Amino acid sequence: MFWILTVTSVVRASSSPTPTHPRPVAAANRSPSSLQAEAWVRPDHGLNVLVIQGADSAQWLTGQTTNDVVNLAVGCSHENAIADRQGRLQANFWLYREEQDRFLALVPKPCSEAFVQRLDAHLFREKVDIGPWLDRSIVHIEGWGCRLRLTGLEPEGGWLTQLLPEAVLALRADEGTGEGFRLVAPAGYTDKLVDQLVALGFQSLDDETLNGLQVQSGRGRWGAEFKAGQLLSSTGLERRAVCDTKGCYVGQEVILRLKTYGGAKEVLCGLSLAKEPAVAAGKLRSHGKRCGRLTRWTSVDGQCFALAYLDKDRRTPGTTHDFDLEGSTLTAQVYWLPIVEATSAQHQARARYEEALQRFTKDSSDEDETVITLLEEALVFDPADEDVHEVLGVVLQRHGRIDEAVERMETLARLAPDSVMPHTNLSVLYMIQGRIEEAELEKAKATALGFRRDLEARKAEKLAEAERAQRLAEAERKVMMFREVLEIDAEDSLANFGLGQSLGILGRHEEACRFLEQAVRVQPDYSAAWLALGKAREFIGDAPMAQEAYQQGMVVASRRGDLQPLREMEQRLGRLQDSEDSVEPS
Repeated sequence: MFWILTVTSVVRASSSPTPTHPRPVAAANRSPSSLQAEAWVRPDHGLNVLVIQGADSAQWLTGQTTNDVVNLAVGCSHENAIADRQGRLQANFWLYREEQDRFLALVPKPCSEAFVQRLDAHLFREKVDIGPWLDRSIVHIEGWGCRLRLTGLEPEGGWLTQLLPEAVLALRADEGTGEGFRLVAPAGYTDKLVDQLVALGFQSLDDETLNGLQVQSGRGRWGAEFKAGQLLSSTGLERRAVCDTKGCYVGQEVILRLKTYGGAKEVLCGLSLAKEPAVAAGKLRSHGKRCGRLTRWTSVDGQCFALAYLDKDRRTPGTTHDFDLEGSTLTAQVYWLPIVEATSAQHQARARYEEALQRFTKDSSDEDETVITLLEEALVFDPADEDVHEVLGVVLQRHGRIDEAVERMETLARLAPDSVMPHTNLSVLYMIQGRIEEAELEKAKATALGFRRDLEARKAEKLAEAERAQRLAEAERKVMMFREVLEIDAEDSLANFGLGQSLGILGRHEEACRFLEQAVRVQPDYSAAWLALGKAREFIGDAPMAQEAYQQGMVVASRRGDLQPLREMEQRLGRLQDSEDSVEPS
């Protein structure tokens, strides 16, 4: 979106397309929870702080833990874990790189002893010192409101000097909102630190609210979802605490094999419940046989959600089951975790930007200061958002704050040096300030950039057409190749799949369906073929049959642990169920 600024009016020149957000299969509300928008605070007495340092500490920790420590930047943190050679969880923790060769590990108290024992047992000649445990006060802050209420809080944390006489370390460690920190302070300051934050507008984070956040985000905890010796691949920690691209580490072979082939007997999933369970947790049974266990549940925003370990036959997303939970019937719909997606900083910025635009269009007298406030808050979350800088500059001009408007447009010109609009707007603003020569220079820059933009657009169009022609030629070549294979063996599932894919690229979707149907008939557990078949049926406008392909494919992908096609089929099926009209695949 861009705007043309004049002294008396702002005219919208074009508008961005409305983004589409595919809705999942289940009917329950999976939009970001209202809990995520707040600023929460609570004392955290459940963590210990351990120093790990030495010249070899980064390389050694990378080989002992599941995440990439070597490439963790100084001043940043990540979630990490320790597994044994069988891929079984020993401990999970947050790791902060304080200096190049010095780390702080925040370890849950139930697994702290095992954590140190495990590290000690694998330390030989490396230049690494483990310990000491530090006596520190730890306060947990959570939610996207934190950055608005706590000046100086950076996205990755850092040192805060305004809260206590001594500096406080903010270590990024969220519980599922997308934004959360542990504040690490000298011992004895817990109450004072909490009081300071409450005075800044933070709300007390009680056990019930924390439980709601953790359940919705799929964040396990010791004593409920986590215990020593269970397969790490079953816990959901893979999404946050495992790096697939780093070098070898203890337990890697088993963890990667289970991720590839989905071999864990039970996996932590989310449930949307028809009613509140009669018990806090317990074994789940179906037709008299154990099929999992419910670990926790919560009621949030009028809905009841739960975490549960489920076996392969009952963890397909979107399916509904009647479980027996300790003698009572529990109807539940299944989700892959998280149940509620955490929002991003960009989402927070864009939400404020959209609200500001709505208010601005209604503010004919240019007196609504909340428009400026919302745009300034948006820049707290995304300082590089060009749309926000531009609109804020326009609004400031309309409010008579010309110097601030100029500053905003100059910032935009630095952020987007090839954009026409900041120079067009600066030309107008400089003219208002009487800076005639500079105004003319900005006008000339805008004109030159406009010519360049048109030339580059024409070049890009020609390049795209050439790439499309090359893609079609390659698809024609593959069609011939796969037909030759099928003349030898008509039931070759890979050749049927490849021919169906290639025909789809050429736009021959009805023909593609025949070969993709043959692929899944020959190999019923071919997840990618089910996905391709559903897309082909969407293209020919057969929404009911496309839904059937996705439903069958999701069952297959769930059993095999093929997460990527599973998630795409879940999204596409959700879109089809939202409308009776066919949706053309992208």
